Amino acid sequence: MAGGPRRRRGGNLALGLGVKAATGENTVEGDVGLPTGTVQAPDHPGIQLGDGGWGVILEVQGFQRLAQGLIAYLYGHYQLSPREQTSVTISPISTMRRSVPDVYDARLGLAYAVWPSAGISASLGARLDGMPVRDLIGGSEGYRDPGFILYLDPGASVSWGKETATLSVPVRLHGEFEKNVNDLRGGPGPHGDRGDLARYLVFLGYARRF
Repeated sequence: MAGGPRRRRGGNLALGLGVKAATGENTVEGDVGLPTGTVQAPDHPGIQLGDGGWGVILEVQGFQRLAQGLIAYLYGHYQLSPREQTSVTISPISTMRRSVPDVYDARLGLAYAVWPSAGISASLGARLDGMPVRDLIGGSEGYRDPGFILYLDPGASVSWGKETATLSVPVRLHGEFEKNVNDLRGGPGPHGDRGDLARYLVFLGYARRF
């Protein structure tokens, strides 16, 4: 739930507090090839429907009018995950269990009313998505792929009546993986290739005021 915005001349600031339920399945299995043959094992955490833990969501969002038709905006989101690990192992040949990590994202930029009478506006900013090496609360053991991605975040929106449609296509500027707690102390595998980070994202949105 979000607290009421604190009003400022030409701008607003809102704080939010929410809960993420452990409803998404985190044990979906697929085929894994081993020297001895193919076995069924849980898929990579990055493509599971959930992470197996509850979370506390902290949010901040706001805007400030800078000039006629031009505003600055910000958004921040941090999900605290008190549970340290699940009972799911990372692979059929490892006893290391999967971590339930904190995650975060932030956006900052400018939006401009390109065609006010038609309800068309455009925006350009920066977006940061990430997973920390260590959680703010609780333990940080288990397997996780910490890291971050910085995007250039262009977008557009169209409003008519009580309805608004939005499109944004963040394009990666920089991204990197970091070592998790197990890697930092030189613990047992799995180590090595963690795959790639998204080169771009596509977000479509629709909202209607009631």
